[in-house]
Amino acid sequence: MNILTHPVHTGYQYDLAKTGHEFYSIEIPGSNEVFWDQKSRPLPNNYHRLEALRDAPVAFDLILVHFDLGYNSLKALDLPLIFKEHCLREPFVVPKSWRDRISYYSFASQAAATRWILPNEEAYRKAIIGMGMDLSTYKNYDGTGEDILVVGQHIRSRGNEKGRDNLLQLSKQFKITIVGRGSEGLPGGRGPAANYEQLLEYYRSHKVFLNPSGILGMSTLEAMATGMPVVTFRTVNSDLIQNGVNGLIVDSVAEAEMAITGLLRDTNLSKQLGCKARQTIQERFRSDVFVQRWNTLFRQAVYEYHCHAEPLVWKPFDLNSKSPEERTIAQAIINTEFEYHRVGFDKRNMTFRSDGRIGKGAAGCEMFWDIRMETNDIFLEISSGCHLTCRLKLEPDGIWKGRWFVFEKMPIHLVPLSR
Repeated sequence: MNILTHPVHTGYQYDLAKTGHEFYSIEIPGSNEVFWDQKSRPLPNNYHRLEALRDAPVAFDLILVHFDLGYNSLKALDLPLIFKEHCLREPFVVPKSWRDRISYYSFASQAAATRWILPNEEAYRKAIIGMGMDLSTYKNYDGTGEDILVVGQHIRSRGNEKGRDNLLQLSKQFKITIVGRGSEGLPGGRGPAANYEQLLEYYRSHKVFLNPSGILGMSTLEAMATGMPVVTFRTVNSDLIQNGVNGLIVDSVAEAEMAITGLLRDTNLSKQLGCKARQTIQERFRSDVFVQRWNTLFRQAVYEYHCHAEPLVWKPFDLNSKSPEERTIAQAIINTEFEYHRVGFDKRNMTFRSDGRIGKGAAGCEMFWDIRMETNDIFLEISSGCHLTCRLKLEPDGIWKGRWFVFEKMPIHLVPLSR
């Protein structure tokens, strides 16, 4: 797809680029966001700077906006639109004009999603997509360098939102390294890392990571993914960190002093919390799941907008309710491993569970299956649970063949591997 967007956090843009689509980013006047901070992340080949809409070299399939100003600037374009919420705002009733225009809303947490109040019948348009952390990048923690690390943008100017006051008080007791734009002038402030590799080295080498604010942000997840022990002030947007299990939670500067001192003295506890923190990220913030969920949302937004299809309501699969012919085919499918081939795109092995769910090979658009007979033809339907993904007909050679119903509309071949 060709996706029109605008600048936001470079780290998040870098992860979005892993979905494989072409992103065209246009500056929003007054946003104070830069197209790309190359000190933070290397610029991928599929993220492009767009000076003006009239200069666009492609036709766009979708708009992705990241904050209110971006929405108001791009909403007039006749394209499906996804609103990605990066903040934890005060609860508000989503205006009808927004509901009529926005295809889907994306949130990093349930806490953020609950702040957007929608009618019950529109709640399905909220999507929770957590961060995606690549553990092959964040790794090799050794903690042999300096004591305490804080990573954040504009801590000095954004005050208590970023925990500046807590940080200033703690800086009187500890030597703290502060990395990020706008940290200059603070005790220990070093400005932005020279490049991505230096940022990774900060995580690997420092003994303890400190989150001085009440917001769990990307830098805390990066530290946890690396295997750092984390001390955080109690966060209002996430319950990811469990006190004494995968990090330490504090409610005051005095408690933070005790927690940091304890970790610096007890290396065994530090290693234990750091290992558990990394395991938590591995379980809950996998990079491949992040990519899969975003790709599903992109496809659903485009598919719904152009086709105006009614959403499916998935029902538990009941083999006994099937006709004898359907039951025979379904039983054969349950016992067989297939090669699922999206012709011209990819292949993967796939299995079908007896409860109507796809086992091996499941993805965002391929979660459920069903068998239906029409006249003398047998069809295998695969869906996301919200929308039909493909409808495959059983051919005389034993291969199921059809075509995707969503964006790419590529041919699909489902080949039994046991034949």
